[in-house]
Amino acid sequence: MPKVIPNEAPIKHYEKVIFDQLIRSPRARKWTVFHSKLLEDSVKFGGPCEIDFVIFIPDPYYTVICLEVKDGSFEIDENNQWWRTNYPRESVSSPTEQAQNAMSALNRFAPSYFGPLTLGCAVAVSGTAANPPKGTLVINQTDILGDSLTTRLENYACQKRKKLGPPKKLLDTDAHKALKELQNKLGNTDMSEKRDIIRYDLDTYHQEFLSLTANQLAILTQVRENDRGVIYGAAGTGKTILAMELAKELGGASENGAKKTVALLCSNPYLGYRLEKWAKNIDGVEAGTPLTLPAKVPALEKNYRNILSKYPTLEESLNPEYKAAEWGAFIRDMINVKEEGKKNFDYLIVDEAQNLYDEVFLELMNALLEEGLANGKWRLFGDFENQNIVDLQFDGDWKKILKESLENQKVKNFSYFRLAINCRSTQEIAEAFSIFLDNKNLPPPMNGVHGPDFEIKYFQSTQDKDISEEDKKLPTLEELMNDLVSDFEKRGFSSEQMVLLFTGDRNNLGIDTQRKYGDCALLDIRDVEKESLTEVERVIVTSSSPSNKLRYSTVYDFQGLESELVFLVLSVTDDMMVAGGSVVFFHPKYLSRLLYTGMSRAKTMLVIVVDKSYKIHIDELI
Repeated sequence: MPKVIPNEAPIKHYEKVIFDQLIRSPRARKWTVFHSKLLEDSVKFGGPCEIDFVIFIPDPYYTVICLEVKDGSFEIDENNQWWRTNYPRESVSSPTEQAQNAMSALNRFAPSYFGPLTLGCAVAVSGTAANPPKGTLVINQTDILGDSLTTRLENYACQKRKKLGPPKKLLDTDAHKALKELQNKLGNTDMSEKRDIIRYDLDTYHQEFLSLTANQLAILTQVRENDRGVIYGAAGTGKTILAMELAKELGGASENGAKKTVALLCSNPYLGYRLEKWAKNIDGVEAGTPLTLPAKVPALEKNYRNILSKYPTLEESLNPEYKAAEWGAFIRDMINVKEEGKKNFDYLIVDEAQNLYDEVFLELMNALLEEGLANGKWRLFGDFENQNIVDLQFDGDWKKILKESLENQKVKNFSYFRLAINCRSTQEIAEAFSIFLDNKNLPPPMNGVHGPDFEIKYFQSTQDKDISEEDKKLPTLEELMNDLVSDFEKRGFSSEQMVLLFTGDRNNLGIDTQRKYGDCALLDIRDVEKESLTEVERVIVTSSSPSNKLRYSTVYDFQGLESELVFLVLSVTDDMMVAGGSVVFFHPKYLSRLLYTGMSRAKTMLVIVVDKSYKIHIDELI
């Protein structure tokens, strides 16, 4: 294998693929490869220039190649403009220009070595690149199989070297010396402190997450062949994506000249609002929550507004005390005034079903379907084992509990399907799940998708009256959050890529939401944007928030959603007790459920911000 500096895999997915091919190739055994290399280049960039790979190919070619790596498929127009063509189609900065800039930066870094040495540049893409410009080496996905990658790089080096004319002994001696000295000079360049100011390329990280996995496609094929099914899987296995894909397929389909309609139901209103916006452009699909979806049922819509007005305190979001609210009465009122002769939905798809599988909500599902749950066509998507934080009474054999609940609705036959691959989170975050939960049954992440390690930060206990002198040295929650947000802003994360999640009650967050953290003001997820989605104006969350606004939410309200960077705050709330410096929980699975649900919202970076009173529990988990 070649000498590789540093001798560890890159973070970005496709760079790791290239890295693996290089170290496995016998052809590259005498090469030296630097990856993720930063060079100071004030002339061009006014700061550090990052080069994905600097590849030293020794005799007889004595060539140094700067390789730029990009995820996706592209086409290049006559003006040398690059377009990403997989998803979404968009114009992007020219990778060939980036490779040339890297080559120029390396030349300016050590100009004296490139008399006897040959300098070149290339681009590697994870898909294809149609119409690459002449004279540019562009390596497609098919070129990295076997020794094809190193063969193409070596052929390129050969062509570059031939332009210098026949090799001479003196030239070769000088080239050998120059190659070694340049390697040493590059290896002695330490810019680790400046690495943090370069944002991890989040768009590149998750290109592979944009399409269905083989596991999801296989499950989708099986689900199509079954009218009634429960699709279950851990957080990040793509339940919502698959539910949307199935709804899109079924919506608008014709049978005997009649178009079919689909109800897409979820428990979380903030996920529901996103689904409602999405469904506006999908033929035959209506989306919403138990509160909003009845307004869209032809058989129920006439009486919706009048009945809703009878329940002014009805919570938009479910919570552990939802049975004490008015859900049952509201739903039964809706069912009892069903307008005769009006048709219900042909299909029902339920996301986050782990929060909706008791008698109250199953009655609503039964009413939404034209043929009811017993004979109708429905699919329930959920994480019944790890994410049921609404009602902890469902601990235990969830399949038995669900089966009994459905039998009460006269359901006799349905099938189970398991999603088995985490296609949301990096390997480091997925591994954190296993560390904290000691659960060997959690799904493995997609191979090769890497990110930074998770971090744990402690702040002063807010409920412990006998705080020690050592603990007084810890920052307060507000001080810690200010430092963390400032730090990640400097690393290049924008406010749209962060979210602050609290495990406590919304009215008892333990932090001043009126002040700034870093350059960001906190913005409640419930107040991000207002838009009239139904007859009643609702608060919705969009995919991005206004500039310099950091979204915050409770863990429950964020269920079903995701963010590139999650700050998960474990604070001690008023309903908890601290004894002997340690928090006491009302339920043995309380902490693991909240940790799992909150941690699994993170795609790329996870920071767990913890009250010191949790430390004993955290130490036990890890």
